[in-house]
Amino acid sequence: MAGQRHGRRGQEGSIGKRAKLYYMRRRDECKVSYDLAVWQGDVPASDREAARVHDRLYDEYLDGDELFPVVSVIADFLAALTERWPDRDTGDDTPWAATPLSKGASGPYVYIALAWSSADVASAYLAQVANRFGLNCFDPQMKVLRSG
Repeated sequence: MAGQRHGRRGQEGSIGKRAKLYYMRRRDECKVSYDLAVWQGDVPASDREAARVHDRLYDEYLDGDELFPVVSVIADFLAALTERWPDRDTGDDTPWAATPLSKGASGPYVYIALAWSSADVASAYLAQVANRFGLNCFDPQMKVLRSG
């Protein structure tokens, strides 16, 4: 749906200015993606609570004008992912649909777009690494927490 907030269905709105500019620049290269959100914090008691936490964190950290320094555990998580796959979105050796990954990171939160063609393997690995770092991994399409 045009104008729909990235990562939410059925709610009108716009993605954050930073994310909007990033995705507008990438529109010509746009790929179908499978998205995951990862954050530092207490484990939500249910998928419904996880969806509320995800929405709040997305709004607070990615939908505003202000960027926040990435917390160290998120930086370490991204470094672990890029040890396996380069932080670029071209070639068969990387699953990323949008790079650099740091563009989707702010504070204790990161939003990652995976190329649809590699989503099964990459999302499983991403959830496993998130679990290893004590982070929450959430699938905004299915509105469920992913475990490693």
